[in-house]
Amino acid sequence: ILIDGVLKVKIKGDINGDDMVDIFDALLASEAFGTSPGSPRWNPACDLNGDDLVDIFDMIILAQNFGKAL
Repeated sequence: ILIDGVLKVKIKGDINGDDMVDIFDALLASEAFGTSPGSPRWNPACDLNGDDLVDIFDMIILAQNFGKAL
């Protein structure tokens, strides 16, 4: 991710931006599960594969990286 000219390395699945994929990211993803843009619980950070839907494929990405940290 490029922010103000600074490149920030991020792990796929680190939804809350704390440089680790953990239960807090899983909780955010579970709250957004089944949503798409326009849904009241939509959280674009939970759409890990960028298909405008938070679904099992996003959960698989999170699970594959669970426990990883920078």
